[in-house]
Amino acid sequence: MLSLTLRAGAKAPRLTELIDRAIPYPVFLIQAQPTGLTLSLSHLRWSQGQSGQTVLDGPLITAALESEAPATNDFLASLNVTSQPRQQLHALYQGWMEQFEAHAAARLTG
Repeated sequence: MLSLTLRAGAKAPRLTELIDRAIPYPVFLIQAQPTGLTLSLSHLRWSQGQSGQTVLDGPLITAALESEAPATNDFLASLNVTSQPRQQLHALYQGWMEQFEAHAAARLTG
């Protein structure tokens, strides 16, 4: 879990991708921006072209938190470790990813 504070005008999507690619472990990134908080996750896999390197395995999944949105509190409560599968760390991380996707669907459908 990492926290990142960005200044106004920073290229948040590019910085997020660089951080996720630079750290060879799954990262739960919390970004504080002047516009609010954004959380992001992504799976990694071993590179097939370069020995010992990791690459992103699939898209970067993000969740922008809006304090006035009704789904925000429910989403944050759903990230609680006791609400996630705990057989192994991969299952925990995948559970968080599924909550991020559910949050995105809730924002679209209201």
